Amino acid sequence: GHLGAVPAAERARLDESRAQARDMQSRLDAALAHCTNALDAVAVEHVLVKGPTLQALYPDDVVRAAGDLDFLVHEEDLGAAPAALGRAGFALQTPVPEGLTTAETVRYCHTFEQLCFLGDDGAEVELHFRLHNYGPPSVREPLWDSVACWRAADGSARAGVGLEELFLYLVSHLNLHAFGRILWYYDVAEFYGTWRRHIDWASLARMAVERRLGVSFYQTLHWTVELLWPEWDLEPGLDPLRPSALRRATFDRLWRRDEVFALASWIRPFDASRYYLLGGDSPLRKAA
Repeated sequence: GHLGAVPAAERARLDESRAQARDMQSRLDAALAHCTNALDAVAVEHVLVKGPTLQALYPDDVVRAAGDLDFLVHEEDLGAAPAALGRAGFALQTPVPEGLTTAETVRYCHTFEQLCFLGDDGAEVELHFRLHNYGPPSVREPLWDSVACWRAADGSARAGVGLEELFLYLVSHLNLHAFGRILWYYDVAEFYGTWRRHIDWASLARMAVERRLGVSFYQTLHWTVELLWPEWDLEPGLDPLRPSALRRATFDRLWRRDEVFALASWIRPFDASRYYLLGGDSPLRKAA
């Protein structure tokens, strides 16, 4: 109803952006079908991270812009999963050094770059071995204890990340990438508004502490709610995660709260290694 107030040139840019998003989504939908079939054919367990599981949060006529598909697989499937995607027409782009063991390859992906594949039509697919990429990789991926079945907008069911684990990921991902995209704010806000009554907040708080993400999760969610839904209060179940005044002030300064809240300015990135150093892990693991 308000589009008439938008200048014609800007409306044209919006229309072009929407057309590009729809085109990319159609390519990713096709890639999702091909990759799922390829991985299922060789019995590789996989879960979809974000992707179509988040489209349901948006109105039917709004395409959530996405640039790639992210799958999480077991590290034991390091050989089988890439081979299956290769046979499905997806070429590996990540320059992984030769001669690495499975454990070394997982550490390489965790530290430098996930295994990225490119389809013939430009659809990009990434394989992950850990959901949270900061600090030394955990001995095992705890996500596998909370795999959930998500129903996409088209009615199909996909294995995805459990409710609490996914929300923890969405919030910490926004922080990890220096609050760099408005889309990620809305993912968090829409997820919070849609699922807040169903989330086990005590379980989520426990996960945040175990993943060393307590401060990151609390402050990032607090900022997002303050920006987009200032009339909302944070769930009381998150009170145990509320950081001290000193840690809040440190977070505000290091992540340049004034720039984040300005939205129009370029937010100077605060990279993942320093992000990890602020966490609650032991000094020995940080030094490693």
